[in-house]
Amino acid sequence: LQSKPGPNQTALDQLKRALTAKADTGDAKVQLALGRLYQSGALAPDGSMQHDYPGAAYWYRQASDRGEAQATYELALLYHNGLGVPADAAQSFQLLQKAAEANYVPAMPPLSDLYAEQKTPVSGERATYWATMAANAGDPRGWLVLGFEYGTGMLGGDPPFWYQMAMDAYKKAADGGNCVAMMQIGDLYADGKGIPADKTEAQRWHAKAQSCQGGNLALLQQQVAQYRARAAAARE
Repeated sequence: LQSKPGPNQTALDQLKRALTAKADTGDAKVQLALGRLYQSGALAPDGSMQHDYPGAAYWYRQASDRGEAQATYELALLYHNGLGVPADAAQSFQLLQKAAEANYVPAMPPLSDLYAEQKTPVSGERATYWATMAANAGDPRGWLVLGFEYGTGMLGGDPPFWYQMAMDAYKKAADGGNCVAMMQIGDLYADGKGIPADKTEAQRWHAKAQSCQGGNLALLQQQVAQYRARAAAARE
């Protein structure tokens, strides 16, 4: 008896063939879907996932060239991580910029981060701009960056105003599930910055942050330190 391919593998192959036929007609949304299918991979006989990153990069490129912003963003990540394509920071940056300018919100916070790292005369403003765009679109990471920038006085005003605006931004980020923002809210309550000190509230928010991060306090503190260093460097 000849062994037949597993039903899941057969279904996956059929799906790829059907999508490829449509993708070859130039349908950008189908090309994006095909790229994601190649990236997610197939189950190997040993139970591991086999990802086809070169295949994913090919189809993301096709979709990106036809204006599919999510494909542009996914391709930027592949270039950033060197998956399926050679690692290329400049190419990744250009693609993130293209996706963000096409109003693809998930591209905005990482683009803000990259601008913050550049240390050019305008990079700080561009970093704040894209964090603001992300925040206004409801992305908690954008509010988190603005919280740190307000908290270090980067965005103007005097200390009481800094901390009040930072708290407002952190709370919006926390409402979106951001663990680092929860930690920062706890710190503001602990230090009594912009608000009366409240140890009970500080402990509640710190516990909430740790629970949100799966109890990994070291990772949480590392993330807080990175954002603080970014804001301090931008202010300088």
